[in-house]
Amino acid sequence: MTFSGFKRIELTKRLALVIIGLAIGFTLIDIIFGELRNSYGYYLLLIVVGGLSYACCLANKQTLGACIGLIGGNLLIFVFATDKAIMDGVLMLYIPAVLCTLVLIDGKLLILRVLLCAFSASLVVLAHYIDYPLLSYGTETALKYPITFFVDFFASLVISITVLQFVVGVNAKVESKLLDNQNELHQLSKALKKSETRLVLANKGSRIGIYEWSVMADSIYVSEEWLSLLGYHLKDLQIASSADFLALLHPDDQALMKSTIKRYAHISEPFELEVRRKTKDGTYRWFLDRGMMTVQDEQHVHDVVIGTTMDIHERKMNELQISDQFGKLQETNRELDSFVYSTSHDLRSPLNSILGLLYLAEDADSIDELRGYLKHMEKNVKILDEFIVEIGMYTQNAKQEVKTERVEVWTLLQEVLESLRYNAWYKQVQVFCDVPQETVMYTDKSRLRIIFSNLISNAIKYQDPLKENQFVRISLENKSDETHVLIEDNGIGIDNANQEKIFEMFYRAYAQVEGSGLGLYLTSEIVNKIKGKLFLCSRLEEGTTVKLIFPQKIRV
Repeated sequence: MTFSGFKRIELTKRLALVIIGLAIGFTLIDIIFGELRNSYGYYLLLIVVGGLSYACCLANKQTLGACIGLIGGNLLIFVFATDKAIMDGVLMLYIPAVLCTLVLIDGKLLILRVLLCAFSASLVVLAHYIDYPLLSYGTETALKYPITFFVDFFASLVISITVLQFVVGVNAKVESKLLDNQNELHQLSKALKKSETRLVLANKGSRIGIYEWSVMADSIYVSEEWLSLLGYHLKDLQIASSADFLALLHPDDQALMKSTIKRYAHISEPFELEVRRKTKDGTYRWFLDRGMMTVQDEQHVHDVVIGTTMDIHERKMNELQISDQFGKLQETNRELDSFVYSTSHDLRSPLNSILGLLYLAEDADSIDELRGYLKHMEKNVKILDEFIVEIGMYTQNAKQEVKTERVEVWTLLQEVLESLRYNAWYKQVQVFCDVPQETVMYTDKSRLRIIFSNLISNAIKYQDPLKENQFVRISLENKSDETHVLIEDNGIGIDNANQEKIFEMFYRAYAQVEGSGLGLYLTSEIVNKIKGKLFLCSRLEEGTTVKLIFPQKIRV
């Protein structure tokens, strides 16, 4: 029950008691001052009306009680007002009757108010024009009139004061409450403004932007700080719809944002996702979005997203770099495990052969047999030495920085060919070097030597002994800022299955040919180190062509 409803019940009860008191008072006055004919019944009826009105209020039926009191009171006033001798005094009672109607009937029941007021006014007019009195005081009217007038005036005054006291009291209470609410509202306004200032400063200090996305209405609000995270000002960019909001996301992240909003549309749980947004300068930066869906309508549909945005670009770049480095480290560890395993195996193999030959040499029966064992030992020692040299080159390539120097390519190739001249396979192969003597490159000379040495020695080593004309052709051509080198042979070639694996560490395409399996892997690594490219084309039993492309000058 509202405050005004409670006070209206109290007033109705009080007025009901006033009606009962007036009925008793009029009865006593008539007994003392005059000869009554038929007024006792009306006074009793007035008491009954007051009692019914009071009982209705006790049952919390204030409107019914007020209507009983007002209608009954108006009718009884009309009865007394028909006596012309006392009409003027009695008609004064209609003033508090109308006043009571306006106060006792709730303003929401406007039609009832109007009808009751019209009822009072119509009774005043009817009492004035009726010729037949419903009540008569007889011959003592002259004596009774002053007393009756005074009593009617006093009754009107009491009722009016009671009603006005109620109205003033209610207004005072309401005014006091309004003042309290105003003070409380003022304090809340100050606290809200202070809180808003803190929030703005916190957002600026922590560089966090705020947005509100009404999904159903397809409208977006973004704070000034949110725009500044992307390098914009309020006048630079207007975001009015979800299309504008999503357009700033990286194409790969738009579907992620939509699916996240859809997934959290019916649950009141916070979400968190990392997305890329396009900044004013056209680049994409990483941002962390946190938020949740809220209820904004009577159907309890979660259709508004309240979210925050934080710039995490540097952190994300560091995470990606660490992740990339971790992946490379894992790959390096795998390669290291493979390298250690294969190296130990390839080092032990020739050593075991030498150890076995030593045992056999101890039991040799002749000098020729001993020389044969020694020759096999020498072969294994050379294999071991070649393997150790390749390991050294591999380690050197991994650790040493690339240095740029002037390299005369033709001279370098002649030095490589001269070092291979005494190889056992070299004698059966014709080597053609179609390289202009004036060709110059600016690159890492020691690394380029290793590349040429490995590729040319492989071209010689993997010749086809069944072919009469075995050859290796080296050619060079300068194109723009690049130097293209071709190393061709008509050797045994490589099948398609082995071509995909030939540059892997410790992989050997042919078991019948001696080697460590490090040569081509090392060659590929060195080519990448000096910014070059390597291509291989081979046909089984026809030959192999290796194409190398180098920048004419390395920019370290």
